[in-house]
Amino acid sequence: MAKKTWAYAKNEQDEFIQDKNDPSRFRTFYIWEVLKLKNTLPEDYKKISFYSTQANPSNRSRMAPVKNGFFRYIENMKGGNNSEGDNETISHSTALLVLSELKNIKFIIKDKTYLLNFSKFIIEQRLQFENGNVYFPDLIGYFSSECDLAEKWNGKVVIEIAVKHKCTSQKIRDFLEYGLPIIEVSISDKIWFSKEFNGKVYDANDVENYYNFLKKLFNNRVYGHIRSNPTSSDYYEKQLLIKDKIIDDNQQKFNEFQELCKLKLTEAIKRYDNVRNSLDNIKLTNQQLQQALSKSQENENALKKRIEEIKSMSFWEKIKQIFRPCK
Repeated sequence: MAKKTWAYAKNEQDEFIQDKNDPSRFRTFYIWEVLKLKNTLPEDYKKISFYSTQANPSNRSRMAPVKNGFFRYIENMKGGNNSEGDNETISHSTALLVLSELKNIKFIIKDKTYLLNFSKFIIEQRLQFENGNVYFPDLIGYFSSECDLAEKWNGKVVIEIAVKHKCTSQKIRDFLEYGLPIIEVSISDKIWFSKEFNGKVYDANDVENYYNFLKKLFNNRVYGHIRSNPTSSDYYEKQLLIKDKIIDDNQQKFNEFQELCKLKLTEAIKRYDNVRNSLDNIKLTNQQLQQALSKSQENENALKKRIEEIKSMSFWEKIKQIFRPCK
């Protein structure tokens, strides 16, 4: 038996009651509120009838509150039944409710964090694919702001809540082929509605407390897994443009670097030529100095030789040298 913790309602005019704070939504009737209304204001309670919350009105079925703390279907369910069985639990129903009320969800997926902003959720919308398979995804969330995943996933994402039953491989293949991404939110045994799974008696107060527990938890963060990860053609084109721009920027940087290298090389060659010319001039000057030094040494040696010759002369020979006529 499917157990829903919330419902829509019709008034005496057979019209679905709108949310006063958000006219784009129907009012959410929580099970604990309905049971209190039934006990305290029975006349007002009799004026409304309760329905399931599928997106398509034709799939909605009459529901009745149960004192244990959930709504049950009065007649056969027309849509939204999950053959995997999780939607028959309080844990599944309450998690779906809490997530549908959030405008911003901080998803923790593996080692990455995604802050996703949503404008609206569609609940249990009927989807039939070309292969004939029919699904009622828990939530289809529509992004309210641009982000990488919003562009990649064409503005929407399916959120499936898994208590004990994860998405089947066939379901993942169908959604991927159809271009619909799936984030699967696992409700582990640590955050189950334990009284239900342990077979203990519970009531609407217990369900309300569980709702508040999940709301506080999910307001902080939601752990999930991406099961279907398609990429829209627009996203491919945008990524291609980004890659092309990166290539162009890198090519421009390479050309600028190449020109800078050429300039540096030209300057280096010029400095090398200047140094080489300076070195040649130094070598020439050194050769000239060497030649002048050699000439000076020759003159010095000749002078020393002459001095020795004069020293070896007698007095009269020295006199003769002094008065020897100049040639």
